[in-house]
Amino acid sequence: MTAEEHLAEAEKLLQTAHGAGGNHARVTALAALSTAHATIAQAKRKETKR
Repeated sequence: MTAEEHLAEAEKLLQTAHGAGGNHARVTALAALSTAHATIAQAKRKETKR
């Protein structure tokens, strides 16, 4: 998945978490955000090496 896809998934999960009020949904959304940030950081490192 691209960083954009991870961020879109995280956004969707956060909206679900907000509506449902469940901790599991919040944790899942935070994990998706973390993955998106890691993907972006990795892409930036690769770009820097070029």
